[in-house]
Formats: sequence, structure tokens, C-alpha cells
Amino acid sequence: ELYEALGVIGEQAAVCHRRSNCKQNVNVEKGDETIKGTNIAQKAAQEAKAASEAQQMAGQLAAHQVKTQLAEKAEEAAEAAQAALAGKEAIVERLEAEIREAESELKNEMGELEEAQQHLQTSMEGAQGAEQLLKVMQAALAEDQKELKEIEELVEEAQMIRNEREKLVQSTSLRLQELKGRCGSAHEDLKKTKAAEIEAFGAAKAAHEKA
Repeated sequence: ELYEALGVIGEQAAVCHRRSNCKQNVNVEKGDETIKGTNIAQKAAQEAKAASEAQQMAGQLAAHQVKTQLAEKAEEAAEAAQAALAGKEAIVERLEAEIREAESELKNEMGELEEAQQHLQTSMEGAQGAEQLLKVMQAALAEDQKELKEIEELVEEAQMIRNEREKLVQSTSLRLQELKGRCGSAHEDLKKTKAAEIEAFGAAKAAHEKA
């Protein structure tokens, strides 16, 4: 648009120049030196005026075009920042949901671990009682040994269950720590993205006001 406007201005100046030359030729043919001098002065004034107007219009068009381009770039940057912000917010929401789920799993597994420990304590108390009974009742040694063996198997089973629960609790705790760390990083990233969005919209607004 700027180059087209400059072309139009140039054509107008050329027309004015040709008209001035035509007037000058006519006056020369008539031999009127006074009119010739006047036409030359008029031609010079017209050319100076056309050049001034062309310069002013070109400056205005160039400034407007630059301001418009800067405003468009600022708008694009603001839109990109807004899209990035939405993406970061979605990541944070997903991580927070995973944390809540992990905390719920940890709570359930802690409850199961407590039950396993209670079961182990009960089994150990039963084993101690069986051992005491074994000492007292020598006559029923075989039966007591069988009962003791069964109780010992229950104790081993309870210990295995407790060990498995401890491993699950440890694994879940590590996963929860990892998720919290990722969530903290995501929150920091979200904070930076929000700051970038505010700066981008401020630049876009300033660019529009200058346009």
C-alpha cells in the first residue's frame, strides 16, 4: 500500500510537470517572456508543493504500516502466550488429580498395612500361647507341635503380607513425592507463563494505542 501510494503521488507530480512544460512551450511560441517567467515560477512552486505532500504522505503511511505490523505481532505473541498458559493449566490440573489419587491409594494401603500388623501381632501372641501350652501338656506333644507348626505358618504368611504392604507403601510414597515435585515445577512454569502472558497483552495494548 505504501509503494502504491508513492506511485500515485509520483504520477500526479509528473502530470503537473508535463502541464507546466506545455504552458511553457506555448508561452515561448507566443514570445511572451513575462508569462514565461510566471509559468516557471508556478511550476517550481507546484513541484515543491507536490514533493512536500508526497514526503508527508509517505512518512504517514510508513509510520502507520510499521505500527500496524507491530500491533499484529504483539497480538500474535499474546495469543501464543494465552495458548501456552491454557496448556500449562491443563498439565497442573492433571498432576493435581494424580496426586489426589496417589494420596487415596496411600491411605488405603496404610490401612491394609495396619491390619496386617495387627494380624501379625495376634499370630505371634497365639504362637507364644502355643509354646507355653506345649511345655505344660507333654502328653499332647504331637498335637501341640502340629498346632504350633500351623501357627508358625500363619506367622510367616502374616510377615510376608506385611513385607508386601511395606513395599507397596514405599513405592506409593516415592511416586507421590515424584508427582509433588512435578506439580511444583508445573506451578512454577505456570507462574512464568502467566507473567509472559501479562507482558504480551501489555505490549499488544501499547501497540494498539500507538497505532
